[in-house]
Amino acid sequence: MEIPSIGKVTKDEELDWYYSEPIRVPVLGDQMCQIIVEGYDEDSSKDDFHAAIRNFLSLDQSVLKQAEADVFQYYKTVTQTGMKVMNDSSPSNQPVTSSLALSHL
Repeated sequence: MEIPSIGKVTKDEELDWYYSEPIRVPVLGDQMCQIIVEGYDEDSSKDDFHAAIRNFLSLDQSVLKQAEADVFQYYKTVTQTGMKVMNDSSPSNQPVTSSLALSHL
């Protein structure tokens, strides 16, 4: 099976997700990574997956530099207060049912 922008993917039947062949990820300094896609089969909005993958792969390292101070502040808030990373302040208050993850090689 192929997913746009990442090409051929293999399904891990045990974990019920797809993973790509190693590809370069510009935002991570062109590191070779596998893209892991979870919830793809069940999701009726596959175009949203495709757009998210395409957008992520179009980023360069400048976006990390721009977000650096905010990410560090969030880290400090979480570690100092013991706040849960996933909490009821999410916009929809609905559980996440699909995801996109990276696996660094």
